[in-house]
Amino acid sequence: MTLILYLFFILTNLINAYKKRTSKGLAITTLVFIFILMGGSGVNYLGQNDYVNYKIDYETASNQGLMDSKEIGYMLLLKFGNILNLDFFTFRLIILGICLIVIYFGVIKRYSYNSNYILLAYMLYPMIIDSEQFRNFIALTILLYGIRFLGSYKIKNKIKFLLTIIIASSIHVSFALYIVLLLVDLKNKKILVKGIALSALIFALIVFLNNNQIPFISSIQNLIGVDKFTSYTDKKTEYGFLIPFTLHTFNFLLALWAKNIIYNKVNSNITTYEQLNALQKERTGQSDISFINMIFYVNIIGFLFFPLFMTSLHFYRIVRNLMLLNFISYSIVSSYLKKDSALKLLFNLCILTSILMWLFLDLFITTSPERLIYQFFNRNYFLN
Repeated sequence: MTLILYLFFILTNLINAYKKRTSKGLAITTLVFIFILMGGSGVNYLGQNDYVNYKIDYETASNQGLMDSKEIGYMLLLKFGNILNLDFFTFRLIILGICLIVIYFGVIKRYSYNSNYILLAYMLYPMIIDSEQFRNFIALTILLYGIRFLGSYKIKNKIKFLLTIIIASSIHVSFALYIVLLLVDLKNKKILVKGIALSALIFALIVFLNNNQIPFISSIQNLIGVDKFTSYTDKKTEYGFLIPFTLHTFNFLLALWAKNIIYNKVNSNITTYEQLNALQKERTGQSDISFINMIFYVNIIGFLFFPLFMTSLHFYRIVRNLMLLNFISYSIVSSYLKKDSALKLLFNLCILTSILMWLFLDLFITTSPERLIYQFFNRNYFLN
């Protein structure tokens, strides 16, 4: 039942993804279906899984002090749910619903022309992971909403983004790493690119010479909590780090391609200053070209995290979390291309290939299929 409905929504959104505008009814229906899939996941899974761990944390939150956790924001959420006397299942459903609404109306619809395109891409892979990683999904929602504050040279927007990072990291401490996204606002992009390349190379060399461990690890453990940090660094990698590096490189190349396409398409249509000015004020005050350019540099900044992949594959989620922004970028570019053109077909086939690579390497190679993807489709609380 679950798989049949899933394939139905994949097919219908695929048909509408090639159009310039969203099928609103289908988009909302798909969003509800995503909510059902994510909300029903985990409950009936066999074996040890994240749902069980989150449930235990929730049920014991009332016995813990607010300052006992490094992630105060998440502890506040748990305590609030307990005060309302909600069971974990209901609490999780409410939070998931709020997050999906914020992502759809506050992020996807803000920037994209065709929501069906993005929902299709999201359902193919990220949705399955987000259904498992509850706390990460909450923090990710906050981060994605805060993206609106990037791409501006105004100090107040930088402060707003910094506050976004603080709030997100109070839910999941690893989100403090996204503070580096502020580098997007550097005016000299050549220095940015060279600085990132040099920093990533030096950091990777240090980690390599330190036997794939982060120097000063004890100080970092004291800062964010020994148990929490150990869960990220206890699985050393040999050459497994090449998987997320390869996947992110593919994302970067697609972002570069998208940037080149939009530059050529938009610039070829601008002949007067009035047209340029109108473009800059289009929709949200941020033009398509500036948004895609920003996402391109976000992908460049993502290479800064490469040395972390060498210490543990857990860190791959840092770049994976940014995939939805890439999907929005791709959808904008796709809407500029002619419907039946070979370029549009090739561009979207490459995007599909990238998503399927993430799906296969993450949920079939890195993770046992029986651990997550099989149970996602066969043990949904609402549909199976």
